[in-house]
Amino acid sequence: AEPQKPIGPEISPTGPHPKAVPSETEYVFGAMNVGSEGTHKFVIKNEGEADLELLARKEDTTCSCTFGELSKDGKIPPGESVEVTLNWKIKAPVEVFRHSAKVRTNDPSNPIIELVVTGKVEDPVQLRPSSPWELGEVLDTGAEMNGVVFS
Repeated sequence: AEPQKPIGPEISPTGPHPKAVPSETEYVFGAMNVGSEGTHKFVIKNEGEADLELLARKEDTTCSCTFGELSKDGKIPPGESVEVTLNWKIKAPVEVFRHSAKVRTNDPSNPIIELVVTGKVEDPVQLRPSSPWELGEVLDTGAEMNGVVFS
């Protein structure tokens, strides 16, 4: 059986090689509400001696990932850079969120770059007490209960 070809741009066995240098690989976004959408731009620069090729597959992301303007052949020449934008939506009321995208390259020393965005999820409406509000026995004369709803 033939060995399975690795997924991603082909890496030159002899060189010269590109060198993919991300501006950052993790960004702490801060707090977001459920239903809100976020976006962050990472920059990947080619500090090598050959054209840098990038590939982002849908299977490698937990959000959507788009590349900025690439050259006509989809490569980044030495000394140039490209923006990689991650877009995501907060769908569940969890305490923290983490979205990521793996970008595959033809840089032998950095064949996969994982770009990560993290943050907290806040509920825009909070109840105090947060447990069920017990009224007890309600008589014909009425009943009184105190609670707070704030945003």
